Amino acid sequence: MTSRSCPRCFAFFCAAVMLLAPLSLASAADQQHLDQASQSLERGIAYLRQIQAEDGSWSTRGGPGITALCTQVLLDDPNTPSDDPAVKKAIDFILTNVHEDGSIHGGMLQTYNTAICLSTLSRVSDRPELAQVIKNAQNFLKSVQWNDTMTDPKGDKVDAKHPWYGGVGYGPGSRPDMSNLFYMLQAFQDSGVDCNDPSVKRAVAFVSRLQGIEQNDTLNDTQVVMDGAVIYSSPADVGQKRPRHEQGGQEPKGPLRGYGTMTYAAFKSYIYAQLDKNDPRVVAAKKWLLDNWTVDANPGLPAEQSDNGLFYYFVTMSKALNANGECPLKTADGKEIDWQNNLIAKLASIQQEDGSWQGSKRWHEDSKDLATAYACIALQAAQGE
Repeated sequence: MTSRSCPRCFAFFCAAVMLLAPLSLASAADQQHLDQASQSLERGIAYLRQIQAEDGSWSTRGGPGITALCTQVLLDDPNTPSDDPAVKKAIDFILTNVHEDGSIHGGMLQTYNTAICLSTLSRVSDRPELAQVIKNAQNFLKSVQWNDTMTDPKGDKVDAKHPWYGGVGYGPGSRPDMSNLFYMLQAFQDSGVDCNDPSVKRAVAFVSRLQGIEQNDTLNDTQVVMDGAVIYSSPADVGQKRPRHEQGGQEPKGPLRGYGTMTYAAFKSYIYAQLDKNDPRVVAAKKWLLDNWTVDANPGLPAEQSDNGLFYYFVTMSKALNANGECPLKTADGKEIDWQNNLIAKLASIQQEDGSWQGSKRWHEDSKDLATAYACIALQAAQGE
């Protein structure tokens, strides 16, 4: 019924382009840690199976997105049979949320839900009826991306110089952000959208404008710290409140600081878009990530909030570093970072007795469904899958 995880599918389109790094990581984790990852995954998957609802869903808070993430874990599990009833029920549930415009959601967060569901459906190989659903979802996501046919809330045209150009928000007409863009680009990659597609090119332009580097002429050091990290959304005022920073949800004071989750999301996006490894954006992002390497916090956030979004951080980190294809990582001073073993050990150490994981209340990671799905996805990526 299923195929394995699909990060490789865009290679067909991009083989002639200079790769930023190898497409997928051949696991460099040692056998002890690989066994540890397998055991943690087995327990995590058993937990997800135990709590799946009769209708095939997991937590429906916010729509079918969490169900789609849990389903991805099963689809990417080599021990899950192709005719697994839990997978079939989950896919059927996701399909009940398909809308005529191609979006897949439960009434809110249209972009977020559609992108995650698209990634999930793209992993299914023996249901031909999904081909049109996948195509329609791709088209929906492209239709909500800010481009020069649109105007912002102030009535200004969103041309190539506009801070929102190329971005996507939680739904049509909403303020764009790096997180929704990451999910969209991951969905495009999983479903085989050409990395040279205009939507990907526009997306890179948006990502570049969120990065604190000198080459970014749309921001200055009074708006963002120029250290190579990436912020969540543009501080530019276009008729809405200045975006909340990831500092307790308070309005920011002084320049915004980039942080781990969004910088890994941007780095992964650069890899998908096949930027040259010597591109200043790539170099600066990678340097910041190496300088701020940790599996104990979401770096860049204030110490008292460093556990916010920790499991999403594990996901963006593992996917980016898996795609980067380098293990161990090597810092400028020659230090080696064995990220696979470190991440596996961290996730195993915080797994609960029932096989689940649970994070902080911020960004809904207190939901065991969501945190467990994130943890399993990160473990699968850390295994080199």
